[in-house]
Amino acid sequence: FFFFNDTATTEIYTEQIVGSVRCVQETGINKAIITSSEVDLRKGPFLRLKDQREGWRLIDHYTNPGPIQFTGPMRDQKTLSLRYLQQNYLTALKKVEQLLESVRRQCRFGTQEPLLEAAISNLTSLNNILSLFQDRLKQ
Repeated sequence: FFFFNDTATTEIYTEQIVGSVRCVQETGINKAIITSSEVDLRKGPFLRLKDQREGWRLIDHYTNPGPIQFTGPMRDQKTLSLRYLQQNYLTALKKVEQLLESVRRQCRFGTQEPLLEAAISNLTSLNNILSLFQDRLKQ
């Protein structure tokens, strides 16, 4: 829980960290450790930074230095890394929606049966693969 302001106007904010915590045993004692968020140097925000490295060296582009802001004018501004990751996610989601719409357009009433059979076979396989992958992510 995070508390801000005086007690008369206290606002309570919670931050879920359970998914980021793992238990390790050190010298016979269990300790809760917050998992490190490592930077993948082959994709994501790092590649974008690498592409723009020269510009970052010459010009100050920092918009939100310091820790995450919970109050004030910066509270709703996401870091560049988070914005870039979210942009990649939204771009991928849009691509999936476009592909699904393409399949929907091609498999309408009047479509030849071999095309429908191919779509059913491949969509069933894709659905099974996604289910298996989702089950592994839950573990």
